[in-house]
Amino acid sequence: MTVEVRRLESKHAHQFVIGSSAVGDPATDVIQWDAGRHSTKVRPSEVMAWEHAAELFIAYYETGAVPSRYHLRELSSQ
Repeated sequence: MTVEVRRLESKHAHQFVIGSSAVGDPATDVIQWDAGRHSTKVRPSEVMAWEHAAELFIAYYETGAVPSRYHLRELSSQ
């Protein structure tokens, strides 16, 4: 699975995919949802097990921020 966050920066909404590192590998892993009608390409470091996603959600809920050990990549910049 992949995890994304949308937030306001300079009064504009930006959407980011969350990864475990800033390594610039190309986005080649395809994640599909809604019975395959939608998909997105992500980097290998942006694919996580549900356990890591759950920890990330809890940390975000408690602090309102993505923990600093994660990297954010804006989706428009593949």
